Amino acid sequence: MEWTKDAVVEYSCLGDWFVGKNHFFAVANTKESRKDEKFRCFLKNRDDDYFLGQSITPECNQIKTVEQAPIRMQLTPVRQVTVEPGCLLPENFTGEWVNTANIDADVVINSTHIVETWHPDVGRWRKAIYICMQQRDSRYMMARLTVDGCQVDYQCFDYVPRHHNIIRFRKGVVFAKNDFHTVCSWVQFPNDEAWKYDVMIKKDPVPVRRPVAGAFEFQQEG
Repeated sequence: MEWTKDAVVEYSCLGDWFVGKNHFFAVANTKESRKDEKFRCFLKNRDDDYFLGQSITPECNQIKTVEQAPIRMQLTPVRQVTVEPGCLLPENFTGEWVNTANIDADVVINSTHIVETWHPDVGRWRKAIYICMQQRDSRYMMARLTVDGCQVDYQCFDYVPRHHNIIRFRKGVVFAKNDFHTVCSWVQFPNDEAWKYDVMIKKDPVPVRRPVAGAFEFQQEG
């Protein structure tokens, strides 16, 4: 379109406040000198993280909800940090899985990365990427990248060898420190008497031979 142009718009936050789940913040366009065009109001709702509402004047009373805002923006999360892997995951982990411990999250695993995507509710999604950094016995120290922030943190995974279509695992405490002895210390895992492993199930499971075959009759009492 002839009347459009490519330009960089940079906003400086002047202040913010909450009204219920609505998060308002007033901004100033650092590249605009006209007063009527310099100041704007934005609205974000905690139930709809990837959409922003924007006013077309400096007044914030223009926007009551994100859906009814004069200008509505859809945000796409972007990772700006790249982490090089330092170890390999077990070969038979590669493939697509379902993490039953995280709202049936979709999990894709290759030799060095685990990508987990889950939906907190209808219309919202979250993604975390884990990169294998260091491994010792059944413990794998993973670098964790999320789309919600730029910080890289570290978490230890303790895996049980794959059993047919199931991977059992447990996670340790999250650290900002890149140190295997700290992150993967055994004391970082829950040590309750009745603790259980979390379970991932193969998304396209392959049938296995049943231990018992044939026709049987049984009676149950009580």
